[in-house]
Amino acid sequence: TRARDKAGAIVTPVLKCVNKEVLEIYGKNAALANSIANDAGFKAAFTSRDKAAIGQALKSAFDRAGFSGYGTIILENNGVVLYSSDSPNKSGYSTDVRNKDVVGPALNGQPKSALCAPSDTGTLCLSSMVPIRVADKIPAVLAISTPFGNELLQGMERKIKITNDNLKDFDMAFYNMPAGKVVACSPNLQNIKPPFLDRLNSAKQASELKDGEAEGRLWKALPIWGPTGPPNAMGLVYIAAPIQNTIPNAFVLLSQLGVAAGAALMLSLLFSTGLNQ
Repeated sequence: TRARDKAGAIVTPVLKCVNKEVLEIYGKNAALANSIANDAGFKAAFTSRDKAAIGQALKSAFDRAGFSGYGTIILENNGVVLYSSDSPNKSGYSTDVRNKDVVGPALNGQPKSALCAPSDTGTLCLSSMVPIRVADKIPAVLAISTPFGNELLQGMERKIKITNDNLKDFDMAFYNMPAGKVVACSPNLQNIKPPFLDRLNSAKQASELKDGEAEGRLWKALPIWGPTGPPNAMGLVYIAAPIQNTIPNAFVLLSQLGVAAGAALMLSLLFSTGLNQ
């Protein structure tokens, strides 16, 4: 239908915008990670395993860059976390085993990015991992991560709406695959609480996470790939645009025309009657 096509004309380009935003975040995080990993002060703190100094070096770099995420150092030794700025008092635990497909390439000198949870908080992030080089060795990787929550999602939504005059009427939601629930969404969706989101939260398997039409909206999902890449998504960004039903409006218009025609006929009859008297 024309109404569905109109909604699709919003949803499809928004999905492309979100994908572009994700890639840009990966690029910025990787650049920041490389800058920190090559900083002499950070390297000295890492070499001495001085966690307070590591924390200060990360904070200083984040402040300079205006970065609001966190950094995690994962050692070559079985993926043990030496330090993570989102939980600075914890260390010595192993990063999620699923992260090996991001950590492994970085330890081999090949930076890699993915949606993953580097620290023990379990927060899914857009993470970029780069090697930390000491002399001729790579004893660890540095992950720079942007949490995928309301702040990130709603920030993307505002940016897309501000920079695209024809992309205004849409909402967004983020489904965390490991958690099995929607963890972030547009303020509008938070207010109206559409049943579609409840169905996502009650899904028992990935095949139930379908997009389509529901509650007068067209929903489509963009997969955000995890450490192993396609086809294994760790998260889904849903875009929803209203399907405007034009039929009721047509009926309203026709009824208005009918009333106007009736009124005109009545006036003409009264006028002609008056002339004949």
